[in-house]
Amino acid sequence: MLNRIVEELETDTRQDRSLVTKDFQNSAATASFQSQCLTPVASNIIADISAKVKASMQKVVDTTTQAADYDNSVGLLNDIVKGLKTHFSVDYTEEKSLIFIPTPNHYPRYHPRSYKIRPDFVALKQTVHKQLAAYMPGWHYLDSVGEWKPHKNLTDRDVAQEREYVACAIQARPDNPSMLGVIMSSGGYSLSYGSPCGYMVTKQLKFSDLEPLIRYVHSLHVPLSVINFRDPKRTVTLHVGDSPDSAPQWRLTDEAYGVSDSLFKLIFVGNSFSRMTTVFLEQKAADWVIFKDSYTNVHHNNRERELFDQLGINPYGWMLQKLPIRDNIEFKPLHKMKFGTSFVHRQKHRLAQKSTEILSRNARPFQKQLELYTMYWKRVDGPLKNVGCSIAILAQEIF
Repeated sequence: MLNRIVEELETDTRQDRSLVTKDFQNSAATASFQSQCLTPVASNIIADISAKVKASMQKVVDTTTQAADYDNSVGLLNDIVKGLKTHFSVDYTEEKSLIFIPTPNHYPRYHPRSYKIRPDFVALKQTVHKQLAAYMPGWHYLDSVGEWKPHKNLTDRDVAQEREYVACAIQARPDNPSMLGVIMSSGGYSLSYGSPCGYMVTKQLKFSDLEPLIRYVHSLHVPLSVINFRDPKRTVTLHVGDSPDSAPQWRLTDEAYGVSDSLFKLIFVGNSFSRMTTVFLEQKAADWVIFKDSYTNVHHNNRERELFDQLGINPYGWMLQKLPIRDNIEFKPLHKMKFGTSFVHRQKHRLAQKSTEILSRNARPFQKQLELYTMYWKRVDGPLKNVGCSIAILAQEIF
């Protein structure tokens, strides 16, 4: 039984990410998407920007060549950014403004699971785009992903493709695994949203109504709290050192564990649109510290700490639980999104583990943990047998 579970855990997560979603949502669901995911913009501003970008919109509608597809799509989106900037200057400073760039021939770099897929266009900070020596940014810089389709009517297959882009993108953004996306064609556009809670897409919308598209762009700059997963106190912040083109690391601050702006490496991330286990490793001279974050269903008991307590103070092996020094500090509550059964209300949890220098100096941290736990729990009979299997599976998740 355990071997089968381990094999399943090692299966490429793209099998889960590529599942085709249901048909496009109806009008009521699309209206719910807009109210829950998109930041409101006053009607007079919508009218002003719609008039200013009319020529750019018409280019998208009249597109006849693939090369022009990408340029016209990002041209329209960037013109919307410019229009919004005239009304919301504080939120559209040079440091905050995004730029959409076409990327049909380039893979975003540094995906934590080394996936190589390429959205047709992406959004990132203008300042970052200017600093990069390479044209293609890393996944960790992306604020949105988009897809262009040459046919007028978007299909479920198109949704599945965009879904995979969003899935990859949130895996690479442990600071805020929550993202809006867009699918465009000459016949209209659809908006999407994905997080550990699930994935949602609107029905196809007409270019004659640009309000949702304008609100989508504005939401990337000024997101609603419901889609902003950043915790103001227990922070995860991108760190790239002296070169913006280098592989990402992450600075974590967590008063619960006495960690302040410490540098961690992301060593594992699980399936998107699920509990999405994310594992960070801090390697120091004296000890190794690991943070295992996950987004668990609020209706299920989170028993990870309890399971590790079953190992006692000197467990077989050398991965020990690191207890919080302030047990009353919690992650900010995540909002419940009302999208029906396709969305799960989740909450972020953290489990900390450590090992000593003596035990880890000559070994890759936690490399043998599954083997050690499996050997130990094979000797256990009775009710704790199930606990042992759970802990072995838990250990496997960090690889």
